[in-house]
Amino acid sequence: MTTIIENCPCISKQEWVDYYYDTGIQRHEAIAKLDKHTADKLQNRLLKETDPESFRYMKYELKSLNYNHGRRKEDLHYKSEVLHHHAKKQISNLSTEDAIAAVQHRVIGETWNGIIIREKNTVAAIQKLFPSIRLHKTTGTEDHKFAVDYGVCLNDNLICGIQIKPKSYTYNTPYLLKAKAANARKNQLYSDTYGVPVIDVISDYHGKILNGNCLVQIRELCGH
Repeated sequence: MTTIIENCPCISKQEWVDYYYDTGIQRHEAIAKLDKHTADKLQNRLLKETDPESFRYMKYELKSLNYNHGRRKEDLHYKSEVLHHHAKKQISNLSTEDAIAAVQHRVIGETWNGIIIREKNTVAAIQKLFPSIRLHKTTGTEDHKFAVDYGVCLNDNLICGIQIKPKSYTYNTPYLLKAKAANARKNQLYSDTYGVPVIDVISDYHGKILNGNCLVQIRELCGH
């Protein structure tokens, strides 16, 4: 999602929504031109887990159809059906429309709120606290590889990477524990590659930083 929204020349949320769906249609049309075997692999949402070797050796220009494009409304409706099937066991009155709205908000709305607004406000807050540092946004490819949102430089020297997350990231649900373990592996790769730590910054929509220890870490790296 980071890669997709960074490719979007949008200045409003509606433009982002339109871009996401339009590129989803482009992706669908491109996949339709491929042979059935390749198309099935690209449409297989579990390929990385069920056939890691095929995923590993798939050409990047094919993977980029998934990484650099949104999805059609029909694709999100499929996810809504999956959500509805599992969630109705716990929420008996959950409607199909509720599930569709939840998926659309999670995929499209929260991407805009989280990446564009929360990150922007958080970066501004960090910059105000530490005017001597410079934060540079990682590319979508770098974010996917390292799970790092920004590199932090002092006097043109990289001193750390930061990962900006909402308060919900501190919860310990099975899904989040799995995601945090994956991010920890990626963060370690960043540290091994660049020789600097990765710091988690937990913040709210307005950019208020909720874990003060991250500021202590940045302050120490700045030599204060």
